[in-house]
Amino acid sequence: MVNFKLEQNGSYLPRLRDLMHIGFDWQLDRQRLYIWQQYIKLFYPHLKDTTYLGSFYYELLHEGAKKFSKQNPKRVVIESYIKLLRYEGRLHLERSCYICHQPIGELMSLIRAFLPVHKGCAFGSELQSDKVYEMLQSGKTIRLDDDEVEYLYEIVLKGF
Repeated sequence: MVNFKLEQNGSYLPRLRDLMHIGFDWQLDRQRLYIWQQYIKLFYPHLKDTTYLGSFYYELLHEGAKKFSKQNPKRVVIESYIKLLRYEGRLHLERSCYICHQPIGELMSLIRAFLPVHKGCAFGSELQSDKVYEMLQSGKTIRLDDDEVEYLYEIVLKGF
């Protein structure tokens, strides 16, 4: 985060004065910082044509940055992504395959934007449907093991 004051200097573009970096303790941890950078990099293509953002995206990032030091950063990214999908109205909670529109059974796979599909429709890893739908409804990854979190994190990295 950055704190600053604006100084009007006669031109249309003010200058930043008293610029101060307000960091987080996890920024000294190379692995956490790398995960954060990957996460932040996803926002540019997603928001580049947007003219007005509001405060949601800033608050989402700020909340995630505060959690990064105490929680598994990949879980923080996944939970933040679920909040983003819910905010944008793109959270898919129907129990049918996004590709073939047939009902999802006990096992499922996920594609970009956490869209549910059959393993045969997308050739992805299989997850237990109940755990995935619970995660999507609650926004929490607590019931997922580390391998499942890694799989979901790789999906997030494909883009928003």
